[in-house]
Amino acid sequence: MQITFVKGFAFEEPIAVSMRDEVSGLSKSRWLVAGQSSPVFTYAEVGAGAVVALASTPSAETSRFADLPSYLKFGFEHILPMGVDHLVFVLGIFLAARTGRHLVAQISVFTLAHTVTLGLASYKIIEPPGQIVEVLIAISILWIGVENIWIRRQGKGRYLVIAGFGLLHGMGFAGALSGLNLPRDNFVVALLGFNVGVELGQLSFIAILFAIFGWFRGKVYYVRFVVVPLSLAICVVAVYWIVERV
Repeated sequence: MQITFVKGFAFEEPIAVSMRDEVSGLSKSRWLVAGQSSPVFTYAEVGAGAVVALASTPSAETSRFADLPSYLKFGFEHILPMGVDHLVFVLGIFLAARTGRHLVAQISVFTLAHTVTLGLASYKIIEPPGQIVEVLIAISILWIGVENIWIRRQGKGRYLVIAGFGLLHGMGFAGALSGLNLPRDNFVVALLGFNVGVELGQLSFIAILFAIFGWFRGKVYYVRFVVVPLSLAICVVAVYWIVERV
């Protein structure tokens, strides 16, 4: 047996497909996009009518990484275009970073922090309440916007703030990931693919910001006419999210 979702399928991609033989207890899970076929499952009779599901995959190693592109795609799309709150936070970091070196350092701290909590929460080592996390993420966005407006010289404390808020955002990613019902036999590959997809989406957004603002980041009017107005907009959006999520 093989499953393929045709183009125009009504549900959001990627789509979770699980096959299980109740007699033998064998199962197989895959994330599919439209036009992608699942592995072929054959059924062999055992005893009095019992069947065993046999997955006709080329090898265990090939099967292990077969779904990696699907998880990469889901992680990327969780940022672009779906991760609006995460993108607004990254915008706040971008606006206030004085140099490219500072931006790279701050984004690296943010990435490391949210990777830690994404892994911990995905493995159920920590289980933060989803609603509280979402409210705190909105507060983190408000904080970054306020800092951009009122604090002109941002020292090492900025990195601590970004690291702390990165931990929160990682918990938010884990909440989205938990709804996917990831296959336990291939969990590490799924988690890795999702996280790499998230980072690719984040880097793509930063590249877009550089294309828009990079050429006049060093101008004397940059703070007054770009950083402050956009940071005010960030604060307004964050306040709306806080009220909405409480």
